[in-house]
Amino acid sequence: MRFAALVRADFLDRARRPSFVFALAPAAYLGYTVYAGFWSMRHGEFRAEQSAAYVGTMTALLTGLVLALLGFYLVKNAVARDRRTGVGQILAATPLGKPLYTLGKAASNLLVLSAMVAVLAGAALLVAMTGSGQMSGADLFLPFALLAMPLVAVTASAAVLFECIPLLRAGLGNVVWLLIWAGLPMAAIQGDALWLDPTGLSVVEASLLDAQHEAYPLEAVDLISLNAGPRGRQYRSFAWSGIDWTTTAVASRLWWFPLALLLALGAALPFDRFDPARERRRRRLSKVPGSAAGDAEDDAARPGSGAQDAAGQVDATTRRALGRLRSGTSIRHGHGQIGRLVAAELRLLLGGQPWPWYLGLLGLLVAQIAAPLGVVHRHLLPFVWIWPIVVWSRMGCWSRLQGIEPLLDAAPRPVLRQLPATWMAGALIGLSSMSPAMVRLLLRGDSSWIGPAAAMVFVPSLALALGSWSGTPRLFEVVYLIIWYAGPLSGAAPLDFLGVSLEGEPAVPLTFAVSALPLLAAAAVARSWRLKR
Repeated sequence: MRFAALVRADFLDRARRPSFVFALAPAAYLGYTVYAGFWSMRHGEFRAEQSAAYVGTMTALLTGLVLALLGFYLVKNAVARDRRTGVGQILAATPLGKPLYTLGKAASNLLVLSAMVAVLAGAALLVAMTGSGQMSGADLFLPFALLAMPLVAVTASAAVLFECIPLLRAGLGNVVWLLIWAGLPMAAIQGDALWLDPTGLSVVEASLLDAQHEAYPLEAVDLISLNAGPRGRQYRSFAWSGIDWTTTAVASRLWWFPLALLLALGAALPFDRFDPARERRRRRLSKVPGSAAGDAEDDAARPGSGAQDAAGQVDATTRRALGRLRSGTSIRHGHGQIGRLVAAELRLLLGGQPWPWYLGLLGLLVAQIAAPLGVVHRHLLPFVWIWPIVVWSRMGCWSRLQGIEPLLDAAPRPVLRQLPATWMAGALIGLSSMSPAMVRLLLRGDSSWIGPAAAMVFVPSLALALGSWSGTPRLFEVVYLIIWYAGPLSGAAPLDFLGVSLEGEPAVPLTFAVSALPLLAAAAVARSWRLKR
């Protein structure tokens, strides 16, 4: 009874939020893109004819893949919200055990994501109704149940597990999940991957290749690929009646549900059950008392928190930085003022980062010196520009999360003086992280240095704007991770703000650099609006 009440209350709380409604619109649009031919399953020169089975299967595949990424970030706040609002402390005083709590949160996550799956299934139905030919409900909806839902269930449980592990609770966990998600489709091409493929792509591939071989028995059979973009050239088509759901195929999809259940129950092991003593002990051992971005986000709305309480929780280094920041903004213009402001912002952004973070940064700097320049520019720089994400994500929102923004707002002209200092501190962090590579690129004498220089302008501006408007590190982490993965890491030219895959073409990086101006203006508007409230 308590379990059902927990699931229902948590789901209704999230379903009534504007973010839930806003997330449904892109979900419905995704179904339209399938009908418009933007997405297709191809293998060599062949593709299946567009039918109800094709639309349902294609939309279900995309639903699982998209919700495995964006849905994870959408629901990865259930435990943190209970921690912030004080509901967790109330639940901790009840007989509700840790396994039931984590299982309830996973079930609530699953309900939220299932609502989006239902919207996409409805969109697929509308698309199929506009087409020609016979329409089978099983061919249309069974792929959603057996392709999308197993992956969505694993995603819902993994979000709870990441929230219960302190190291994965904040920005690092978001990066780790992005890398896991990027490796999901690889399981479908590793030989006999039927039981190891959470996406279901291997099941679809086997069915499509059988249909192609039957239609063109003398043609070579190629591996299937999931493609994005307009239809372009014409492909040789063949009829496809949908997946042949054999006992083995169904079992290979259903076993992911027990795995999701184990993940949800396993999250109870690292879960602290909102015990403040365990949280203080963890911070004391890690020597980052209340200064990590994820901890700040968790503590921001905790009952009884405020500017005085938060100021008393930060460590001595942070208090000195705050003092210099306030004094620096209250004195007259003079030599060294901007330097003191930037130094104070650097201390606030870097304060509390654990020693493994600095050790990893040192390793990246050494690799930029030792590796061949071509390898550094094409393969190493993208990883250099993802390492400081947990630092950049604090820009524009750290003082609000800690409850000390009123202290900084009391200084004269905080928007015109503090925001530029914050931006310069973020840019310096980016420059320092890639300094060996930047020197080597400049010495080479071509235009390859423009991309990293543009990134140094764009990324801090994006972090400052999104942090100022959202008030949390999460929005920047999600948006930047998607841009970083699609652009510099995967080579999508329109999003490659580093220019590592553009062979010296500076147009795209310069476009991102120019976008820094409206982003900074947006950050200034957000800060000014809060000052007037």
